[in-house]
Amino acid sequence: MKHSQVIQGLVDNHEIYLKILADAAEYLRNPVTPDRLVALVQELQADKVSPTLLLPEQRKTLEEVLDYAQRQPVVNGKQEVASSSAVEPSIVFNLDLQPADNGNKRTPEDWFDRWEKDTSSKEMASAGDLYQGWKLLKRDYHSGDMDRARITAEIVASFQDDFDWSGKKNYLIAGTRLEYQADSLDSTIIQHYKAKNHALVKKTSLEIPEYLGVPIPEVVLQPKGLHYLQTLLDTEDDAETIMQTLEFISGKTRDKIKVWAPPLKKNNDYTRKQHPERAAGFYYCNVVFRVDGDFISYVGCSRGVDMSSAKRTR
Repeated sequence: MKHSQVIQGLVDNHEIYLKILADAAEYLRNPVTPDRLVALVQELQADKVSPTLLLPEQRKTLEEVLDYAQRQPVVNGKQEVASSSAVEPSIVFNLDLQPADNGNKRTPEDWFDRWEKDTSSKEMASAGDLYQGWKLLKRDYHSGDMDRARITAEIVASFQDDFDWSGKKNYLIAGTRLEYQADSLDSTIIQHYKAKNHALVKKTSLEIPEYLGVPIPEVVLQPKGLHYLQTLLDTEDDAETIMQTLEFISGKTRDKIKVWAPPLKKNNDYTRKQHPERAAGFYYCNVVFRVDGDFISYVGCSRGVDMSSAKRTR
């Protein structure tokens, strides 16, 4: 049976396995005793876990922790020291901890030009870079390490300052270009637009429906909507993972997370024909958190990303 060593260690009440697997407990809906954790692991391996108990992300997380535990050399209930190369994180946090250029604000076009001329090894953080960094912050915040959680909370607060249009007239502008057609939903999303390292530039063609403040749970119900968010955030994550990550970084419930993409026909917003080239961004507007694909001339901040240390999973 897969993970048999871990399961037997739990049955024998090896504290090291309980410690390793404690990281998974937070993803469960109810408090988990050691006995229940043993039973849950056994049910998981036998595919008998109730769908109401584990969400897809929760199941995936538990399996990842089990995989980690299975690789740890444990002898007589004690963990041996593994080499530093034995386990590497799948995502490395490589975003700047503060806004670029001391928090000065620019339009998207000005930021693209500024980063293109930047002489450092950093690039302008794309929507995908930001999303992957937020996933890691979420993981660290729930790691059970109080010091790590405290530091993570401070970083999250700094991002929420970047979003604070209502109070500080801030927007967080991403290094992601969206190019729209004037008379159809056909569009292109370009990650790392104008990056100094041209190998980072990634173009994806897709159809982007009109979204004028649509709650994200409604967007992800439709295949085109989910594909749009996956492409915008440069991820293959499922809808639940995307929503949970955005809930975490914004501090808003999913019904207060709204998606925007420009209209084809004239209303109160500029049409795709009027402004075919836009940028991605994130900000608070009143009580909602906006995931935006229609920035034109908004003046906001940006973050740098150190691509030399990037080890990302989509």
